[in-house]
Amino acid sequence: MTIVEQKGDLFLVDEKYALAHCISHDCAMGAGIATAFREKFPGMKSSLIRTLKTKQINWPNTVIYRSRTKERIVFNLITKNKCWQKPTYKSIETCIWQMANMC
Repeated sequence: MTIVEQKGDLFLVDEKYALAHCISHDCAMGAGIATAFREKFPGMKSSLIRTLKTKQINWPNTVIYRSRTKERIVFNLITKNKCWQKPTYKSIETCIWQMANMC
């Protein structure tokens, strides 16, 4: 896997590229770039909540969301339990390794 850093609007990149961001297990998504993801992908939050409940997924973990058009993939890196907590280096590392193994 090759990682290339580019500057620009994250949501305007070609849909062949997956997007990734960190969230909490409570799926609050009320601050930072998570709010932009929530606005861009309106069904994602409810889908994540359903997936976490039905599959009993804990954290740290990585959950994939596919946009309604199935063209865009979003990796949700669940790096902490509650939105007000801070992630640990270990939880971030675990999620990144999971994401890499999903590619």
